[in-house]
Amino acid sequence: MAAQRGVAILQRGRSHGGQVIVITQSAADIDALTQQPGLLASLTDNFAGVVAHRQTSPESRDWLAKLMGTRALWQMTSQTGAHGHTHTGRGSARRVREFRISSDTFGALNRGEAVIYTPIAGEPMRASILPVHLPQADPERIDPAGPRTRCEIAVYPEQTLPTAASSDGTPIAQRTGPGKSM
Repeated sequence: MAAQRGVAILQRGRSHGGQVIVITQSAADIDALTQQPGLLASLTDNFAGVVAHRQTSPESRDWLAKLMGTRALWQMTSQTGAHGHTHTGRGSARRVREFRISSDTFGALNRGEAVIYTPIAGEPMRASILPVHLPQADPERIDPAGPRTRCEIAVYPEQTLPTAASSDGTPIAQRTGPGKSM
């Protein structure tokens, strides 16, 4: 049921000029977690862009390479003689297709690198992703005067773990415990 609702949200968003962001750790997660074979293909029809970080699963890497498409080129062969030491001048040429981004590229991405692809823009590009450091502050509520909904939880200071810091003192991550019911 959740899978059908997800596709409906994507389709509705696109038909009204909106966008929905879908984030997973791996492309294989969508079919695996929803138990809906073919859901990934349905979602793909609605994607306006893809940002793919390192993928270790061969199936995910192959799927991404196929998604980003192929290009046509001429493949040449040359006949040689004398055990490969001379060219006879004979050969052939044929039209072949190769992936724009090979599946091996997705397995070789380093931390902070991604392949960015939008079908409208054309060629996929390998890019460095810069981290964004947000200030330590409580987010503003959309309607501070309005009532809290069930999806909002309160986070109390005693349930907040200290911020982990790297060797140079910059914050790495902060985890919070479950909020108390209101």
